[in-house]
Amino acid sequence: MKAYYRSLTPLILWKHAERPINWAARFWRSAPLVVEIGTGAGEYLVRQAARHPELNFVGIEREWQSVKRALRRIADAQLTNARVLLGDATTILERSFAPHSVDRFYSLFPCPWPKESHEKHRLFNQRFLAILRSKLKPTSQELQEPPFQIVTDHASYRDWIAAQTPGSGFTMDWQAIAPQFDTKYERKWRETGQTEFYQLSFYPTELSQPPHLSQEEIALETYCLPHFNPERFEPRSEGGALTVDFRDYLYDPSRNRAICRVAVIEDGLFQDFWIEINHKPEGWRAVPSDGCLIVPTVGVQRALDLVKEAMIRSAES
Repeated sequence: MKAYYRSLTPLILWKHAERPINWAARFWRSAPLVVEIGTGAGEYLVRQAARHPELNFVGIEREWQSVKRALRRIADAQLTNARVLLGDATTILERSFAPHSVDRFYSLFPCPWPKESHEKHRLFNQRFLAILRSKLKPTSQELQEPPFQIVTDHASYRDWIAAQTPGSGFTMDWQAIAPQFDTKYERKWRETGQTEFYQLSFYPTELSQPPHLSQEEIALETYCLPHFNPERFEPRSEGGALTVDFRDYLYDPSRNRAICRVAVIEDGLFQDFWIEINHKPEGWRAVPSDGCLIVPTVGVQRALDLVKEAMIRSAES
């Protein structure tokens, strides 16, 4: 089967990488680092990387279908100065970028989530802006553009971001601009007759306090129990600020192995993974499945705790 993406070389599996990532090692050179938030299919990222071979470019995108297209474009252009990260921008920026390591950020046409009820989904809130500020180098003489820019087609989103800026470590101004980026969403809005867009430029000020990690990583405690009845195993989901939702459960009696799928949501971080329950000489061991790319957090630990409780219940007469 022919791979649509041609090459996986530019893709960095950040959950398996060192944290923070050593970008000079990943690019095999030291160069100014430019990060695009919401790369989409990589149209603009690839054009910029081709125009500026002296810079290193990293794109962050949460949709695999878009990442596949970006990887194909990078391969077709034979670029060596572009990398892509798949996942949530907040989580990735918190963990994969060292403080003061990025020369420039930009984001083109991020989703405005226009309904008030969807405001919680908007990315560029005050805390996220503070994260960006903490990752920027103090100054970069090598780049001519502002250290951080957003382009949006949505005036209300522009105003909402402006209201988030005080206290973030940035000042911001904006100007109306003509279409000039030739991306999917710019073309979409041009086809509807929109000819004016908004470019928001951010300039660093003092950041009073670097933002804390949304979820600290911990050393996970796994469990080994002497008794387990796979036919009576029923883990209980929990809701609230920390949500643990058990979804699927499979048991293979020929291998004495059970797996359950769980989704964990905590402070904006979503993780979907499997927990294995394997029969070993010392008992039944419950651990996250090998190959599941998890961030070890309190939520993951709570999922393991709930699996342990369900295993104990299953063995009770």
